[in-house]
Amino acid sequence: RLHTHAALVSTLASAYSERGDFVRSATLLDDLIEETSVHGTLEEQASAYWNASITATERGNPREGLQLAEQAATLVSVGSNLRARARVKVTKAWVLLAQDPPQAVEARTLLRAALPDLRLHDGEFVVAEAETELARCEVILGRPEVARRHAQSALRRLSADQCVERARALAALGSALLQSGDAEAGTTALDEAAGLLEGVKASRQAAAVWRQLVEVHKASGDAVRALEAAEKAMAVVGLVAEKVTPQAAARPARTRARA
Repeated sequence: RLHTHAALVSTLASAYSERGDFVRSATLLDDLIEETSVHGTLEEQASAYWNASITATERGNPREGLQLAEQAATLVSVGSNLRARARVKVTKAWVLLAQDPPQAVEARTLLRAALPDLRLHDGEFVVAEAETELARCEVILGRPEVARRHAQSALRRLSADQCVERARALAALGSALLQSGDAEAGTTALDEAAGLLEGVKASRQAAAVWRQLVEVHKASGDAVRALEAAEKAMAVVGLVAEKVTPQAAARPARTRARA
């Protein structure tokens, strides 16, 4: 009964997180951690920490997210559930890439270790998630051709209705193509990713891709398309864009001073 309750709470917390309501999501998961620590199995406790790690990272606390992911990894390491161990490794890798700076080497090591067990004990969707994260690692490490292969493999595993994960794989593919010098194909992949995310109301993620496209177009000197992407990034999160001239949009942003 607690297992079913934990799954429902985790799903609800994920929905709140996707809507940007991180406070409510975190509250639900904090309560679940407390409940499972008293009445739950090790796997149920690990699942609570695992989901709390994702929420903490999404709300802008990647260090806390990493601590929670490590607690989840410790809990699943006690048992014999290889599928759960592999899934936690994928989540921890995602959290490592959210650190400042991203810990891509460590994340890649985890993902490579997770993939054999995922292929044996899990479905195509989760394998695709791991391949997308591997693609992101390789982009950060400056290996765009390897990143492209991982992203394309992820896309082959995903069905048309798995829009969010397809969009994430497309965004990784777009980044790899841009890094390899194929600006047209890279921009097309990012445009498709943003469109998919908008279509399923994943506003925050869509805005992130549009902001990436702003930088791509600014770097290429295409001020008009940079402005269009900036307006879409604002619109998708419900903001009204100021009237900005293409000349202003083409100016690089000022670097923030570090405290």
